[in-house]
Order: sequence, then C-alpha cells, then structure tokens
Amino acid sequence: MKNLSYSLNGDEVVSRPATIEELAAAREAALAKLKDEPGAWSMRSCWVCNGAHRRFLTDPDDGFLFRCVMGCGHVYYGGIDITEYDQEPEQKTA
Repeated sequence: MKNLSYSLNGDEVVSRPATIEELAAAREAALAKLKDEPGAWSMRSCWVCNGAHRRFLTDPDDGFLFRCVMGCGHVYYGGIDITEYDQEPEQKTA
C-alpha cells in the first residue's frame, strides 16, 4: 500500500502518492510534535472513512496528528498518510 498525500480542490478531497521526501518530513515532524506536546495525538475518523471530516485538510500545515478510528486505522499528519504499512498487524479474516 502506498502512502498518499491529501488536499482539497474546492470541496473535493484529492489524493496523490506522497513523495519519499514528503513522507519522511511528515513522520519526522509528527515525532517532534509528540516529543514537544505528548497530548497532540488524537483519535478521529479520517476524510476517507468519513467525508465530513475533510475539514481536517483545510490547513495541512497545521500538523494535525491523528489515527483514524472509524475503519482504516491509518495515521495522518498534515494531510499525509504516515502509516508504516510494513509494521501493521495482519488483518484476520473469518
């Protein structure tokens, strides 16, 4: 799975693959934010799982850090999916 960068085009959420540099910078910034402000971590639903939450993309430079609890479980920072997919637990199927 690829890490995506999300932005708004009017009211529409658009995505593209995040560059290696963007991903590295976003992960580093997220870790620095947590070091300086441990309470910065939030649990929310993302704009992919809940379209009403596209408002979290209005200022991606704000560095809003959260894990989606609605379904996907991805981690986002500043509009970039910073999930480390190689470290995700395997999904169990019935």
